[in-house]
Formats: sequence, structure tokens, C-alpha cells
Amino acid sequence: MSAVAQSDFRAGYIVQAAGDTVSGLVAYQGAQRSALLCRFRSDAQAAVVEYQPEQLRGYGFKQGTKYLSQPTPAAPARAAFFEILASGKVSLLTLVDSDDQRHFYVQSEAASVVELIQKDTIVSKSSPSGVQKVKVRSYPFRNVLNTTLAGCPAVQAQLGRAELIESQLTKLVNSYNNCATGAPAQVAAPRAGRFKAGLLVGAQRAAFTFNDEGEEKMSSTVGPLMGIGLDFAPARFNEKLSMRVEGLYSNQSTELQYTRPGSGPFLTQRAQRNLEVDVTSLHLVALLRYARATGAIRPFIQAGPQLAAHIKSNAVLTTTYDVASPPAPSTREIDLRPSNFGGVLGAGLLLPAGKVGTFQLEARLDMMDSLSESGILSGATTTSVLVGYTIGK
Repeated sequence: MSAVAQSDFRAGYIVQAAGDTVSGLVAYQGAQRSALLCRFRSDAQAAVVEYQPEQLRGYGFKQGTKYLSQPTPAAPARAAFFEILASGKVSLLTLVDSDDQRHFYVQSEAASVVELIQKDTIVSKSSPSGVQKVKVRSYPFRNVLNTTLAGCPAVQAQLGRAELIESQLTKLVNSYNNCATGAPAQVAAPRAGRFKAGLLVGAQRAAFTFNDEGEEKMSSTVGPLMGIGLDFAPARFNEKLSMRVEGLYSNQSTELQYTRPGSGPFLTQRAQRNLEVDVTSLHLVALLRYARATGAIRPFIQAGPQLAAHIKSNAVLTTTYDVASPPAPSTREIDLRPSNFGGVLGAGLLLPAGKVGTFQLEARLDMMDSLSESGILSGATTTSVLVGYTIGK
């Protein structure tokens, strides 16, 4: 995955210190790294050149985010690539620091960058029931915006309710730029969460361990696995990360035959035992996926927890003796839990089909906790092969 991430170059440009714009390919990187470094090459065969913020005026992607090089207002002052959320007479910028905290800034024409700050403070207040700790929020950024957005009363009237939220700040700055210039503001492409749904079908095979005066290994027949998947990529997630929720149906059935020493009057005989297990389950799976964001073939890995609720489950152990006059076979039902919990690890490929959707090929490993109440029948360790289709680009 590291090698894949390093080769993710997209159509873009750099703005050199002299003001010249050079088109080429820009490396897509995470928010922190994008603020510190621009990796650029003129074409797919050219060598990669790395630029620090002091070396460029800015850079960007032709279909996506744009960055502006400016000194940071915090001491020690140093240049950084600020992401542009809105631009015009006043620009709204953002930056993610080394602690993965997002900060917002405004910049007027020919002025320095000013950070927008909102503070939460815990204070102690006395009450009849005792001293309580209360969170108090202050809004210094409202005063900054009141000065910066002066000259447009309609926008300033909204500041009393404003929170330090990207969507609200972007709307305020764009409204001001429209008001101040009388022309449409230059609006950066909005970040929107992506939500998609799809289908999954596949086959699986499970392995169990049965402890009956000794450990026995057993494997199920190949059974079906099918269901639906919902993908959600929040607006502020890294583009390569998404969350996924699946609802799946599975059936696992297996039979095991083995021998054990007899008991009671048949102590000297061998007991033939036959274990039959049949489990039909509904699975709720929550996954975090990391996938390459571009390309005709996009590798991915994903992992997360899952809960299996058994809508049909039974395990029966039958014992018979190989003697001249054997007694009737005895049967014993093994108490199974109504549900069990485990984890999922998967890897595969995404094959985009344009606006129609995306095909998915995946190999998956599931590991569950004990299936039986007593613990003598382990949870399933399941290997699966899945084919999926997700609707939408």
C-alpha cells in the first residue's frame, strides 16, 4: 500500500515564485503532508521534484484541491501550503497541524493570514447540589470576522450565531465576496460526503475445533455468503479512507466422525461418535477501508468487528458402539449461543466502471469467538471469496 500511495499522481499544476504556472502531475498526499511538501513532475516519465512552501506560490489539482503558500501566523513563523476553501476579496484557508487538528484562517487582499479561534474552557460553578464543572465556549473568531467582513451588514448580522465549522465559514466568506464585489465569488469545490450502496455474493468455508476428551478439527462444506453493503466517506476523511457497513447471510454446515473409548459397561469398547453442526446466521459487519482513489484497478484492505446472530443453529453429538448387541445410539444436543462476536480482515481489488458503479473482488478472513455456551465448540474461522457491485461513481 505504501508503494501504491507514493505513485498516486494526478493532473495538476504549480505556481512558481516568479508567478509562472506550470502544468504537470502532482502527488496526492494526506492533509498534513500536503501542507509541507509538493511533489511534482512535468509528465509520467519525468523525475519527481519536491518543493517546500518557500519555493512556490502555490499548487493544486485541476480536478480538486488548491493550495496557497503563506507564512503561518503562529510563532515560529514558517511558510506552509494552506488549502483554499474560498477565495476572493477575502479568502478562507485551512491547515491540519502535526497533531491532526484542523485550523481555519482568513486573509484579506494584501494582508497576512489570521487564524480563527474558538475556545472551550471548563469552569467550576457552585450550586445547591455542590460544585459542578461546566464547559463555557468563547468565540474570538467572531470579532475577527466582524472586522474582516466589514462593509456587508447582511453577512455581519449572521456572525452572532456562527460556529467554527467549515460549511458555515465557507458560506459566510462566499456571501461576503459576492456582496463586496457584486460578482460571483470563486468557490472551491465543496467537500461532500459520499454514500453508496451495493450487493455482495460469494462462497465461504469455515473451520471449527471441537473439544471432546481431545481436540478434533472439522471443516464445513462450501456455503453461501450474500448481502448488502453501504459505503460512506465523510467529507473530511482522507480520500483513500471510507467506512463500510454490511448485512450478510451465511450458512455453515459440517459433519465429523471420530472414535473415543467407551464408558460404563462398554468401557473396553470403542465409541463411534458423529457430530453434526448446522448454523445459519445474519452478520452485521463494520469496516474501515483503505483503497487507492484513482486508477483502473484499485487495491484495498479493510478490517473491523462483526456480530453474528444465529437464526438457526443446532449441534448434535451421536454415540454408537460397535458390539454384537449394541444399545440404541445416544444423542446429545450441544447448547449453542444465540450470537457471537469476532473480527474481519479483507483484501481485494476495486474495478471502477465509470458512472455506472464499481465492481469488487475480495478475499476475506473472519475469526469468531466460541459458538457453544460451554466453549467445547469453537467459533468459526472462515475464509471467503466475494464478488460485489456498488452503485454510483
